[in-house]
Amino acid sequence: MQDALSATQDCDIIFVDPDNGLEAGTKRHLKQGPKYVFFDELEPYCKREQSLIIYHHTSRRGTAEEQVRERLAQIDERLNSSSTFALLYHRGSSRAFLVVQSEKHKTILTKKVERFMQGPWSQHFTVVRNR
Repeated sequence: MQDALSATQDCDIIFVDPDNGLEAGTKRHLKQGPKYVFFDELEPYCKREQSLIIYHHTSRRGTAEEQVRERLAQIDERLNSSSTFALLYHRGSSRAFLVVQSEKHKTILTKKVERFMQGPWSQHFTVVRNR
């Protein structure tokens, strides 16, 4: 993680692509642990005021939208964020792109997503907001 932090020091937006997504009760030292990203690993990026996009697979418990809303609430609480949303991809297996916006990127990211959702890919995505 220290190498990743160093390599991304001057980046505005960090894309995190763990195999399974955001931590889900698995301990990091167990076999499945490295397949997840943990909140404490994301905190330094937020402290540097970088925006995050976290690739996350949904599970079979509840609807994908319910799961994403729950994850956004966890992000808001654990990363002290108030500006999260997700792009839920619903073609094939369900997955989400969880977006944690820094204040300095909030306007531009919101505009880019609005524009994206006016294009042809909008049929495959739903924007999910925690609030």
